[in-house]
Amino acid sequence: MVNRRAFTLLEMIVASVLIGTMLTLCLQVLTATVAARRRAEIRLIALQQSANVMERLAAVPWEDLSEENIAKLQLDKQVHRLLPEAQLDIEMTVPPDEPPAKRITVSIGWSDRAGQPVRPVRVVAWRYGGI
Repeated sequence: MVNRRAFTLLEMIVASVLIGTMLTLCLQVLTATVAARRRAEIRLIALQQSANVMERLAAVPWEDLSEENIAKLQLDKQVHRLLPEAQLDIEMTVPPDEPPAKRITVSIGWSDRAGQPVRPVRVVAWRYGGI
């Protein structure tokens, strides 16, 4: 009768290959998760910046809310550090309806590290005058 108390070399090699495979898969999942979190953080920063720009526009009196004044707004320096190629686009449309209204769209677009454009963040608000 043979009394086996230790692992054979073949069992150790198989176990090492399985452990190595699992570690490789875990590292790939971890890397993908970190990259997705980074993209989400950048998107959140862009969304917060566009909301800040919209708040600045909300503070402008109705009479002063013009294309010329809107064109003066810029992104914060901190956003340019995180998103060097970020572009701020503010669009104002005035529908012919009553009461007088202005539809303001603030969007921020940027490119990822590979230089590919990312879907921009947009915030839309309506301003009403004379109310």
